Amino acid sequence: MRRVKLIKRMSLLLLGLTVALFAVATWARPNTVEVQPRVEIPTYASDIDRVMAAYESMVNRMLDQQQIQLINVAQENRALTEQVMVLDHKLDQVLQKLSRMEKAMGLAPDQPDVPVAPIEDAAPVIAP
Repeated sequence: MRRVKLIKRMSLLLLGLTVALFAVATWARPNTVEVQPRVEIPTYASDIDRVMAAYESMVNRMLDQQQIQLINVAQENRALTEQVMVLDHKLDQVLQKLSRMEKAMGLAPDQPDVPVAPIEDAAPVIAP
């Protein structure tokens, strides 16, 4: 019996100490609270701002398309230039063979009826 009373007293004492420590710990804390608002106010956009944004996006898209088209044209020009160079080389070979054949047969090369203007006198090419 004494032992039970002792255990009850000890548990009440332990409970009292716990409550006292909890009270001291909560009262010792400062009562200030920091509030950091996270409110975002959307920016006001006038009609002119919206028109300018739409215009800029449209111009950017048009410039992108134009750049793509110019790249495609440049690639096509390169391919055509290579083909013309190959044809020019083949024509030179054919002309050489023809001149050798004319020399072997003793024929004089034909003179053109219309004089051909040299390349320097041709009309200038206007670059874009």
